[in-house]
Amino acid sequence: MSQSFVISAVIFTIIMVIFHIIKDIILPKGVSGELNRKINVRWLVSTVIGYIILFLLYGRDRGY
Repeated sequence: MSQSFVISAVIFTIIMVIFHIIKDIILPKGVSGELNRKINVRWLVSTVIGYIILFLLYGRDRGY
């Protein structure tokens, strides 16, 4: 794995954790349990898709 992938994955993780904390503080005030579960599933799916995109862009060591 390239160094640029590791750096971008760490930054992506930090940003997603910050947004996840904000989401959990702001949203629970008016959201039911079922909607909160759907939001969390979508959040996890978008995080995985983000890591896949980062890997496709930066993960392969191109040898230069």
